[in-house]
Parts: sequence; C-alpha cells; structure tokens
Amino acid sequence: MVWFTNKFLADLPKILVRPQLLLTLTPFICGICGAIASFDQASLAAPTTQLNSSTINPAPSLVKLKQTSSAEVLIPVKQILVVGSSILTKAEIDSIISPHLQKSLTLNQLREVADQITKIYQSRNYITSRAIIEAQEIKDGVVTIKVLEGSLAKVELKRAGDVEGRLNDDYVISRASLAAQTPLNFTRLEEELQLLRSNPLISDIRANLTSGDAPDKSILQITFTEAKSFNTRLFADNYGSVSSGIYRGGINLQEGNLTGIGDIAFGSYVRSESSNNYAFGYQYPLNPTGGTLSISAAIADSRVTQREFASLNITTASQVYEIGYRQPVVRSPREELTLSANFAFENSDSSVGGQPFNFQNQAVGDGQSQARVLRLIQDYVNRDVAGAWAFRSTFSAGLNMLGATIRNDGSPDGRFFYWTGQALRVQRLSSEDLDTLVSFRVNLQLTGDRLLSLNRFSVGGPQSIRGYRQNQNTGDAGIQGSVEFQLPVLRNEDGLAIVKLFPFLEAGSVWNTRATNPTPQTLFGVGLGAQYQPYKNLSFRIDFGIPLVNANNPGSNLQDSGIYFTVNGNF
Repeated sequence: MVWFTNKFLADLPKILVRPQLLLTLTPFICGICGAIASFDQASLAAPTTQLNSSTINPAPSLVKLKQTSSAEVLIPVKQILVVGSSILTKAEIDSIISPHLQKSLTLNQLREVADQITKIYQSRNYITSRAIIEAQEIKDGVVTIKVLEGSLAKVELKRAGDVEGRLNDDYVISRASLAAQTPLNFTRLEEELQLLRSNPLISDIRANLTSGDAPDKSILQITFTEAKSFNTRLFADNYGSVSSGIYRGGINLQEGNLTGIGDIAFGSYVRSESSNNYAFGYQYPLNPTGGTLSISAAIADSRVTQREFASLNITTASQVYEIGYRQPVVRSPREELTLSANFAFENSDSSVGGQPFNFQNQAVGDGQSQARVLRLIQDYVNRDVAGAWAFRSTFSAGLNMLGATIRNDGSPDGRFFYWTGQALRVQRLSSEDLDTLVSFRVNLQLTGDRLLSLNRFSVGGPQSIRGYRQNQNTGDAGIQGSVEFQLPVLRNEDGLAIVKLFPFLEAGSVWNTRATNPTPQTLFGVGLGAQYQPYKNLSFRIDFGIPLVNANNPGSNLQDSGIYFTVNGNF
C-alpha cells in the first residue's frame, strides 16, 4: 500500500519553507506601500472642502460644503450617514458616529470621523479603501460620509526578461484574480500570490499594486518566471517483493503543463526480475482554486521466482482504472482542506501451473476478482512555524455493480467497506536549520469485512517497517507507526546538506476478519539510514534495519539482512 505520506515527505523542503514566502514577496509589499502612499497623496485624497459664511443658505436646515468652504465654521450635525461600506456592521458604525451627533462640528472634525472609518479598513488590511466627505448639501443636519472600497480593476502580466513560455497567461491571471473581491484585501491578495509562488509551474513571481483610473481602482502588475514543466526520474533500488525479485529499476515521466493550461500527464514503468508495473494518468484543471478531474491506469504482472515456489509457475496480474475529482475547499499558505471522490475498476487474477487459483479461499478455477470501488477522501495540511501536520481519511466501498465479483462462501469478493486514516507530523528541531527534523507517522486501517488482495493492509519493508521483507505481513486491518529523525552531518560550500543520517524506530501489526492472523502478528524495527546527495538531482540512500521480533525468514537476500538501498536521479 502506497501512503500519501511518502509524497509528503518527498515534498518537505517545499512544504516547510512555504511560510517564508513572504520574504520573497518583499518587492510586492514595497510596491503596494508605494501605491498606498500615492493614493493618500492624490487619487484617494478627500476633497479639500472648506466652509465660509457665503455658502450658508438663509434656511438654517441647509448647509453647502464646497471646496472654498472654511474648515472652522461649525456645522450642526443631527445624523451621519455612512454609505458604501460592505464590511462595517451597524454597531461598528454607531460606535463611531454616536459621540458626534447632536453637536456642531467643523469640517476637520467631520473628516476625523471619516478617518476613524478609514483606520478600521486599514487595520483589517483593506489598504486601498478609505472614507471621505464629498462636497454636499447638509440638510436638516444630515451629513454623508462616503466609503470608497478599493477594488482591482485588472491584472497586468508579463514574463521576466520577456521570454516566451508555454503556460497560458490566463492560468496566472485567473488565480491572482481570486483575491479581487471588493473591497480589496491585502492579506488575501498576498496569500494568493504566495500560493502562485509555490506552484510547481512557476519558479518566481513579483507583483506591484498601482493606482488605476479611478480613486478606488487598482492595477496589479505581475512579473513571473515559468518553471520547467517536464521531469524525468530514474531510479534503482531493492524495494521489490521477494517473490518476484527485490531488485528493481524504473522510470517516471511527468509533463506538468501538457497543453498550456496546467494539465498534467504522467507515465511510469518499473521492472524487477519477473514483474512489470505500468502506470499512466492525466489530470485536467477545472478551476483556479485547484479543482481537478483525473483519470489513471495501473497495470502489473508478475511471476513468482522465489526459489522454493519457482517450480509451481505462479503468476499474478492486476489492472486498476480510476477516475477522480478533487477540490480544495480551504486554501491558504498555512492550511489546505481538500475533498476528493474517486471511482475505480479493480481487477486481479492469479494462477498456479496455468490454472486459475484463488490464494485467499484456496479454490481452483476461481482466480479472478473484480471490484468496483468508490472512495471518498479528505486531506488536510496545516503548517506552522515549527513544522507541519498532514492528515488523510479515506472511506472505500466495494459496490455490487458493473461486474463486481460476488462469492457466497464467505471468502473475499467485490463487496466490502473499510476506512484508512493517516497522520504525519514533521517537526523542526532547530529554528536555524531547516534540515534538522523529526517526523512522526501513523497509518491505520479498519474494516469488518474480508478484503481482496489489492485492498489489504501490509507492514514490513523499506517504506513501512525496516528490518523485514517488503510486505512481510498483510491483513484486512492494521496499524503502523514510525519515528524518524533527519540529521545533516556534512554540508557543501553553499551550506546545503549533502550527507544526512536518519535514525528510526518503527512498528506495526495486522489482523484479519474471520481468518487466521499471521505469526508474528506484530513487528518492531530500529535502525539507521544515510543519504548522500552530491547534486540537487542525484541522491543515494541506504538503510539498515534491525528486526526486534524474529520473522523466521528463510532467505538470504539484502531485505532479510535488513539492508535497503535506492539511487534516484531527477532531470
């Protein structure tokens, strides 16, 4: 079983550094401050109205405010109307204007009332909004304060160095415009730009907010650099299954911007001694908030070459075809909550000596299983100054439809329900060193049903409990947890850690529904890993795990010795 936490750990440098993106946006902040200064001095300045005796109508209920009025003339104020505000409550407005009613005020005193409203907007980061007193007729002591709520007139986009790129301009503009609600909020705008900065299709972004054609209009000027969208990963390791060969090699290809709209296409191939694994997929962006529609296929076949079973000619194959919808419902640089719904066609078959055979119920001629699985997934990530949390909850239901396998003997079939929960905490151990970390991980699966092989919980191996074989134990349900430290011990001249150590402690257990549990049921492992990364795109890692519970494995391969290695090249 592949857990989301593996990818999360791989993305740790990007995830943990994201709160510091504000520092990279300093030019944006300076630009926005400059724009505000410009607004204060010119386009958003209140009318310089003055009041003098010549503007007073003989009727005492009518006063005209003109730009030639004297600011020292007293104006009888019975009521103050605040118009144009969409964020202030009636109680907030009343608290500001009530002390000034039924009094005679100068124009400057009325401006001070407007300034109090402006300060509230500023304190809530609506920095392009302010309240003003326009030239007006004051009838029956009614004074009107107008709120100019700032809005974004347009987004102007250009590429750094005027270099042509493949990413459509609308991809960037539509995402930056998510913060374009009126009134324009600086914090929201900054967050959207930080999210763009963390987008893998963008390597750098600079923004500046300038005044528009009207006092309440602003223009957002963005300059960005497009990142490389095609990536290739080559790897070799001994993470394979003992039954079909532990030594593997593979290639992963991904194009993150296939047609210019940020759509992703990927493919991979992994080969061991007697197994082949293929995966393909495509992800289409549905909206600027990160909603996507995806399709994928994973196809595998293998033959058991393990010495004691090789003569039996045991073969297995599986095909998984899946369509999924994913939509973030909470998005910010600090946290993200995402909901997903996937539907999968899962098919598997096995045979012995050319004859279909079911290893779960020991039935000859019953080697095929088909499941139609609906999965509802909830992901949550929260980042803080000391690290990050990640959680995933998945509800999986095997539905009796579209050819799902049904067995009436109580053995596993296409009807089931189970839940998996995963949690990860990554904690910085030093505020000065982003590479010194500790991670805590827990994976849990619960069910009351017997599950097909593709859905069972497994423990053991380099990505679960080191010191044991890959998939040492499998069960319908289980729990696995680990604690791992990341300690840099050698850095290059640029200060980048090129050698890291990874002390770890891991444990896990599985159990079955209405079936015998494996022996030993619970595994414990402790050990040390080391990684050498001489270049950004090349790394070597080796792990040595000591099993604290004897699993009585008869083999003599590296996994049985608790040794795991991987070599990765990214281009």
